[in-house]
Order: sequence, then structure tokens, then C-alpha cells
Amino acid sequence: MGLSLVYEKWTLDEIYLRGTLAVLSAIILILLAWLFAERGLGLLGVVGASYICIMAPMLGLFDFGFMAFSYVADRYHYLASAFPLGVCSYGICRIPLSDRARIAVSTIIIAAMSIVTFVQTTKYIDPVKLWFEVTERNPKAFIAQTALGDIYLRRNQIEIAKRCYTTSLRMEKRQPRVWNNLGVVFAEEGEVNVAGRCFREALRLSPGLVQAERNLEIYGLNQRQE
Repeated sequence: MGLSLVYEKWTLDEIYLRGTLAVLSAIILILLAWLFAERGLGLLGVVGASYICIMAPMLGLFDFGFMAFSYVADRYHYLASAFPLGVCSYGICRIPLSDRARIAVSTIIIAAMSIVTFVQTTKYIDPVKLWFEVTERNPKAFIAQTALGDIYLRRNQIEIAKRCYTTSLRMEKRQPRVWNNLGVVFAEEGEVNVAGRCFREALRLSPGLVQAERNLEIYGLNQRQE
């Protein structure tokens, strides 16, 4: 699997199609499990249905908080993968092979998966590399630009942080924390009036945002109106 933290949102048509196919697939698998239970094939139906149920959030069947950013996230892959791996293990045990052959086959599979995992983890060593990987997979992932802006702001790389924040806000303007951080960037550059507008926009989106109120006070903007 090509893994990324945040993927681009699907369109409504795609969500409907994927959801419908998922439900139909689950029903078919359950029926197959019931029809062939006496022949020992019930396990496949149960595993298949379980896999689809756990993958349901990725298929757009249920709404949840993370969908404010993306309709899918890799974490659902991890749990769901236990079912096909279990079937694979069961199949290896059922194949008429010697114990040594089974061990060899299992070792090859585990080694291959370990290599794939190692290659993937190299993308997560550095947070900047991680979030750039996300932007490459999904250029519309505004939270990746926000995260990069936060990193560069902490590193005092003001100009790069400003680019990341403005890019993020072009994609999604309703981000009070980003408006506040962008205000800090402008204030550090000496553009206090622009910073004040950013802080007030943050407060408009999120009344009572402590950071924005504090920054207005720190930079002496409480009484200043543009």
C-alpha cells in the first residue's frame, strides 16, 4: 500500500458508489459464509465481512470527526489487515507441505512485509519529510501546510512559515489557529497592522481564542483599529 496520512476527499458520487459496493459485498460474503459453512468455507465469509466492516470508515459509510480533513486515514488499514493475514496463515497451515517448507514460506512473507515497512518508515523519520510526503500525495491537504508552517515557525524560519500558512488558508480559510499564527509571523516581520487583522480574523472565527487575545495585547493592538 502507498501510505499517506491524509488523502484527498472523494466526491459524493464516489462515496455513494463505494459505500453501495461495500454493503453489497458484505451481504454477499455473509450469504456465502452461511451457504458454505458446512463445507468449512464459513471462515472466509466471516473474515471478508469483518474486513469490510472495519474498513467502512475508509469506504465513506460512516461520518466521523476526521472527515473535516479527509475521508480516509491509514489507521483503518492496520486493524483490518489482521483478517487477510489470518486467512493467509490458515492457508499456509492447510497446504500439504512439510514443516520446513511452511517455515520457509512464512519467513519469505514476513521478510517481504518487513522490507516494505522499513521503506515506509524512512518517510516518517523527520516531520518535515513526513508532511512533504503528504503534500506530494495530496496537494490539497491544507493541514499538511499548516503543520509545516508550525514547524518552520518554531525554527524561526519566518518567511517559509508564512508561505505555508498562506497556502493553507487559500485552501481552507476557516482556521482560526492558522490566522493567529500568521498574525505572529507578520508581527515578527514588523507588519503590525496586518498582524492585527489576522488576530481579529482568528477571533471572529473562534470568539474567545486565548492565543489571539493574548497576541493582541502583547503587540499593543487591543485599542488599535485599522
